[in-house]
Formats: sequence, structure tokens, C-alpha cells
Amino acid sequence: MDWKADAKEQLHEHLSKLTKEPVTSDEYQDLYTDLKAHIEEEIHRAGKEQIERNDLYNVLQAMGDDEFEAEQVLAVNQALIVNNSSEFNEYRKESSASSNPGYLSRNAWIFTILLPALALLVELLSHIGRYVYFDPIPTWFHVVLIALVPIAFYLVSHINDCSELYEDGDARRLKRPKITASLLGFIFPTIVYYAVLSLPVILVGVIGCIILVGLLILTPFFVFIGWFPAVLKLRNTLEVTRNTQAKKWLYYGMLTGLIGLVSIEMPDYLRQSALNKAVNGDVLAKQEGIDFLRNYANDEALLSMCYNERRGGRGIGGPIHRRASHLVYNYFNPFNINSKQARELYYRVTGNPFNSVKSEYSGRYRIGESRSWDPDHGGDAVAGRIKGLNIHSSRMDMHIDDASRMGYVEWIIEFKNNNDLAKEARMQIALPHQGFVSKLTLWVNGEERPAAFSTVGKVKAAYKKIAVQQRKDPVLVNVSGADRVMLQCFPVPANGGLMKMKVGVTFPIDNIKDAGNVHFPYIAERNFGVPSDLKHEVYAQSDLQINTQDSSKQEVSKTDTLQFSLSNPELKTERITWRDLTDSNDTAVWSEDVFHQADDKFLIREVELHQTNMEKELLIVIDSSSSMAKWKAMISKVLDSKIPRVKVYCAVFGKDAIRECVTKADFENIKFAGGVDNVPALRNAIRLARKTTNKNTAILWLHGSQPVKFKTLSGLEQDLERTTKTVPIYSVALEDGENHILKAFKDCPDFCGGCRVVNETDLIHMVEKIIKSSTKIRYTWKRSSIAPEQGTKVWDQLARTWAHDTTVEQWRKKKNSSELAQRAAKYQIVTPVTGAVVLESAAQYKETGLKVPDFKNTPAIPAVPEPSTSLLILLSGIVTIMRRTRLATAC
Repeated sequence: MDWKADAKEQLHEHLSKLTKEPVTSDEYQDLYTDLKAHIEEEIHRAGKEQIERNDLYNVLQAMGDDEFEAEQVLAVNQALIVNNSSEFNEYRKESSASSNPGYLSRNAWIFTILLPALALLVELLSHIGRYVYFDPIPTWFHVVLIALVPIAFYLVSHINDCSELYEDGDARRLKRPKITASLLGFIFPTIVYYAVLSLPVILVGVIGCIILVGLLILTPFFVFIGWFPAVLKLRNTLEVTRNTQAKKWLYYGMLTGLIGLVSIEMPDYLRQSALNKAVNGDVLAKQEGIDFLRNYANDEALLSMCYNERRGGRGIGGPIHRRASHLVYNYFNPFNINSKQARELYYRVTGNPFNSVKSEYSGRYRIGESRSWDPDHGGDAVAGRIKGLNIHSSRMDMHIDDASRMGYVEWIIEFKNNNDLAKEARMQIALPHQGFVSKLTLWVNGEERPAAFSTVGKVKAAYKKIAVQQRKDPVLVNVSGADRVMLQCFPVPANGGLMKMKVGVTFPIDNIKDAGNVHFPYIAERNFGVPSDLKHEVYAQSDLQINTQDSSKQEVSKTDTLQFSLSNPELKTERITWRDLTDSNDTAVWSEDVFHQADDKFLIREVELHQTNMEKELLIVIDSSSSMAKWKAMISKVLDSKIPRVKVYCAVFGKDAIRECVTKADFENIKFAGGVDNVPALRNAIRLARKTTNKNTAILWLHGSQPVKFKTLSGLEQDLERTTKTVPIYSVALEDGENHILKAFKDCPDFCGGCRVVNETDLIHMVEKIIKSSTKIRYTWKRSSIAPEQGTKVWDQLARTWAHDTTVEQWRKKKNSSELAQRAAKYQIVTPVTGAVVLESAAQYKETGLKVPDFKNTPAIPAVPEPSTSLLILLSGIVTIMRRTRLATAC
């Protein structure tokens, strides 16, 4: 006999009211078996094969209440009781499934459990949603929220298997369904939130179903639709056991889920509001927005806006940033922010240039990024890092000359590109103080090609025409600031291709007696990666006695040659120390000037001692950006040293812009935070220096990067140009990166450069050197038509140094830049008015109006005999002299 589910349910309800016994009790099972058999017999007599609810009601009415007396129940064996109990459990499952037969189907499993789990896994591995539309999992809290969705549906699908009944007075409750109900309610706000956010791409998802990708896009809608059958199934399960209290947990879960979602998303809404203020507000609102972002912003979110111009759109179609909260906020409060504004904001908030930080874009690829075009290609800024572009190898060969007090280093760099498209490598190189580029070559098809030197405008135009328009092989070098040059080369071939180039730098060494330091050029800013295991291979030779700071790096047996390896950070901090064993610096030196066409081709440099009798006052201006915080302890030791005639000021936020630190406590109270505009503080320091009664007042600026070209910079340029009193300005870059203030200083006649400072000893020594009177060596130049009889002949770097120093001095005095550029180009040097570029072919040089270069008169590392060779020459000379002496005696 076939029983309808509702009829069997009605029978159990009837027995429960009558017996007041648990379902599993012997009395209940005996009565159930007897009554069921009786009902089936009555229905069979009526000629029916299926028992419905109405049929059961009629039979029970006809039987009367006496049929249900407990005394009339017949005893049955234990096995029958167990079998009937199992039959009842099967009934419960069939009843629940029959009330919602479609939920446990294959489609329900696919669209509410498997598909959400797959979508979450794909997003975790590829972050495809972040770059296509919005980031559904910006934090791990969001990951947990979304992961609970398939888990909740899985529990619902197994609600019958997980149900456990127990007796509690007159009510029976379900343990597991209560938890499942609360979890199902908890995920509902999340499901609705993501479904609403996905509405604009629903059409894309429908079309994408052709290639199955659209199923992932439509997942929020599938889950939203599947939530209601899941609730119905759960409700039917609870109705069977009359668990009315457990139903409330569904609503408790909804409320908890809503609170949790708001708690996770609300901080982003507040940050978005602060971002709006920081970009579009007035002065006060901007500062409030920056302060809020500084304390509560997600630096990675700000950083991502610096790399992608598309993040500056308005509304849902072009979000400020790929977060759900930003989509909603920007829909109701649309505003724009481009990558330039984002980069400025990132500096103001964090105190670091955006390209100095390794971000997620340096760690994994975005979809199609390896084939994407670099938006800053061919520009004048280093800009953002390019993932997959790295230094492959690096070596430096250096020569230090005693007589001329000059050094020359050739830096060979090889780049490697793992992208699918060719990329441009860009970097700023910090040179040794007063150094300049005197050689540039590029390997084209395995052959080294020299550079053409010309005006800045010509070489830049040539580079952009060949690199950007024709996409051929050029490399370009230009001055980008005081003691800095900008180097860019293209194309670094795709798919593991290499590009090799060489930069030659000429630099003076300390014009003092006895001893000094030689610093290496290093990378101050870059758009490529430097592997952690990369080593710069260094070889140095000299006729001076040279050593390194680390004695383990030197060859003990040779005092005039060194060979060792340096990591990339060590290029800035390491140095070669030298000790002079002769008095060559006191004598004149000369060289034949191969670049000079007139008869007076012999260039002579003479030494002139200059005594500075008046001691200086020094104003130290300190950048209080957050990147300088790690140097705070070192700087404070300058105050501890109590050097006389030194005043310390800090560049800070606010109207005053500059704050004097009279005591060490004043300095310790300065908060180093965010990115500070140092221009107002420097302008105030210049004004204070001009007002002092002491005519010899200098400024020492200790700073990090200044990657933002603030509006105040034009005022500083005016102060430097319209000066009525000379104020020497020294600079020490403790942190690297783009610096627009150094660019302004490059044509300032009062700018005296600086030195490398890595510890408090260096800093104190530099301060004392500036303020104390001393005897300094000055060089004077003259020409001669015949080789001088006095003095020492030196290498041709002497002529290049004369051309560079003369060009820069006259350029700062606003002399004719055309004539200066013509002379600097003839001497093949890079100056503020000239640059260097290597093109691929002679036809390209002619096309761009440049002279086809050759290797004639290009500098090179001189050959220095090994100590063993020198000894052999000396011994041979002694033997020859002794032999001649013996022959003369014999005669």
C-alpha cells in the first residue's frame, strides 16, 4: 500500500497527541504498527491502492477514540520495533525531500555550491575580477564572507542527514538546522550586496556563458536565486518537527551578517570620502583628508591608483579603485583622480615615492599585462615599475689617477625583459659629486656603438622619434638634477631578451692632501627590478694606495688594484679610500687637448691655494617626511655634538612650514609623517640666511625624495635667480627617488652639492668642514702652443673636465647656451645643455640631424702594469745601468 507523505505525517501527529510518548519508545512503535495495518486494511476494502490525507481522516473518524487506547496495543518483538523506527526515519527524509524535490538536484549543487567555490578559487589565484571590474576579495575578511556561501548551501543540502532529535519536555528541536538557519541568514546580506554590484555586467556574463567564463560572472545571481529554495527546504524540515524557535535563527543570522558586512565595508567608504577631500577639497579639507588617509588608508590601494590611468574614471563604469565600496560611493559622489594626482597623494600620505615600493604589481601579473603598453614610454620621468623587467648583470671598471686628481668609471649594465612585448628601461643615476657622463655606448647586434652628443632638445627628439615612433634601438642620457642623470633605453627585447649598454663617468676626487674617499655611481630611481642575488662586479685600479672599508674585500698583496662584488644597496654606502704617497697635487698638470682645433692645444691646470679666514654660520634644514624617520637618531647626534654656529630647522606641515629646534628635545618632538613639501622651509631658510649679519651663512639640506612638483617650486626658482646675497646651499640625499628641488638647483650658482652620508661621523665631519676656516685648493687653467717643460703630463680626461666645469659655470651665469652646447658636444660630455644618444644606424643619425659618431677620442680605462711587471721593468733598468757602468770602467 502506497502512503502519501502528508497522510503519513498526519498519522504521526495523531499518535503523538494520543500517546504523549517519544517516537522511538516501544509503546509508540507497537501502536503505530497496529494502527497502520488496520488503516491499510480499511483502505484496501474501499478499493484504493494509495492512502491520501482525506482517506486517513475518514478512517480515523470511523474508528473512534476507543481504537487508540494503549491497553489494546499488542506486543511485538524488538526487531520489528527497530525496523519500524528505521521506516520512520526514511519517512522524514522522503517527506522533506518531497516538499522541495528540486533542491537536491544536480543543478542546485552546481550553481549554489560548486560554482561559488570555483569562482572564489579562481579569484584567489588570478585576481581576474580586480582587473576586469572590481575586487570582490580585497581583504581576508571578504574571503571568509564569500567562502561561507557554498558552506551554508552544503549544510542545507545535508539537513536531513545532520538532524538529531532529542526530548525536551513537550517540544523537540533540531540541533544542526538551528546552526544552518543562522548561517543561511548570515550570508544573505553578502549575496544581495554582490548581486547588486554585478548588475552592470549581467549582459557580459550572459554572453560569456558561450565560453563558460560568464558562469563565473553570473555566480552572484545564481546564488541569490538559489537562496530562496534553500530557505524553503530548511523551513519544511523545521515544520516536520515543530521546531518553531529555530526559525528565529534565520533572522538572527541576517542581522549579524548585515552588521558584519557594514563593519568590513564602512572603513572603505570613509577612506573614499577622505580621498575625495584630499583631491578636490579646499586647503583645510585636503589636509583633513590626507591626515585621515595617513592614519587609516590602505597603502596598497593608493599604490594601485598610481599605476593605472583607467582608475580615474567616474561612476560604476570607471571606479576610483577596484573595491566594492568605491563603486557604490563613486556612483553617488562621482569625482576624478588621475595617476598623476594619485602619485602626489601617495607621497603626501606615505612619504615615499610610489615607484620606490614593491607592490602587488611587482609580484604577479595582471591579465594581459605582459602584453600591455607602458604609458610612460619615452617620457621624461622614471615613473612606475615594470614587472618582468630586471637588471641581468652589472660590472664597474674604475681608474683613479693621482697626478690629475680625477677618476673614471665605466658601468656596463645588461637588462633582461620577460614580458611578451619590448619594454623601456629608465633610471636616474646618482653620480659622484661634480661627476659627469663622458661616454655612452650600446651593443647593437653584438657590436658596440658609440653615442652622438648634441643639445638636449636634439637628442631627446631623436630618441623619441626612434624609440617611440619607429621602436628601434636607442639609448639616451640627460642631466636630471644636481649630480644626477636620467638614462633610458629601448627596446629591451621581449621573452627573455637582453640589452647591453655602457656609461662612462668622469669625476674629481677630493682635492685635499693625504687621504680621501671615492664613491660609486648608484641607481637613485628605477622602473625595473633588481634581483636580490644580483652583484655589481667591481674592479678598481690606481697609482694611489687604495683600500675598501671592508678589509675582507681587498686583495692584500696588491695595494693598487681591488676586485670585489657589491649588492645594489652597497653601491651607495660603500666607498674606496685612498692615501696619497706623493706631492703630485701641488704641481701643475697638463694634457694635449685633442678636441681643440687651434694652435694652443696644450691645456695646463695650475694649483692655487685659497685660505678661507672667516668661519661660517650653518642653517640645517631637515625634511620631516616619514621616510626620514629612520635617520632621526643619527641627525640628533649633531645636536649632541654641540657644534657652534649651527642652527637646526625642520620642514613641517602647516603655515609656518619651518620650525626651529633649539634643543634636542625640540627635535625629538617633531613628528616625521607623510610627505612634506620642503620648498617653503628652504625659502624661509634662504631669507633667514640673507638677513643674518654674518656674510658667510650657508644652508645644509638633509632630505629624502621630493617626487611631487609642488606649486611652491616656482617661488624657490625665483629666489635662486634674483638673489642679492650669495648663500651656499649643500644637499645630502639620505633617501633616494625623484627630486624636483634638485632639478631646480642644477642651474643655481650657489648650489655646492654635497657628499655621501651613511652615518653620524660622516654628517658631523661634513658640518665641521662647511663652517670651519680652511685652506682649499683652487685650479686655474691656461693654454699653450707648446708642451710645457714644467708639470706632469696626464690623460685626456683633463680636457673633458675643463670643458665640463667651464660650461656649467658659464651656463649658471646665463651665458649663450648655444655656444656652450656646441663646445660641450665637441668634447663629448653630458651637461645641462647637452645630452647623448645612441641610435641603431647611420641613416637614423642623418634623419634626426645628428653627426654620425665614432670611437675616436672616446675615453677608456688606462692600462696599469701589475706590480710584478713593474718590478721586472725596474730590475731590467738596474741591470742595464750596471752593465754600462762595468763597460765604461773596463775601457
